[in-house]
Amino acid sequence: MEILGLKRKFKLKNVSGDFLLDDIDPNWQPNQIKDHYASVYPELTNAKTVDNGIVNGFHEIIFKTIAGTKG
Repeated sequence: MEILGLKRKFKLKNVSGDFLLDDIDPNWQPNQIKDHYASVYPELTNAKTVDNGIVNGFHEIIFKTIAGTKG
């Protein structure tokens, strides 16, 4: 019997839509992945990390941006 690790899928959800992000390193924690991508997507700095469980054979982790209004 062979046991394989479950691959992770990272998703950025913001007002522009959903974006899939590559799993840089399976040994990294989700917040480390989020911090890595924050240089490209600054809205990740304040994003909430949501573990969506297993979806279609992947461990899905969603970074949900917190949209707010100013004024």
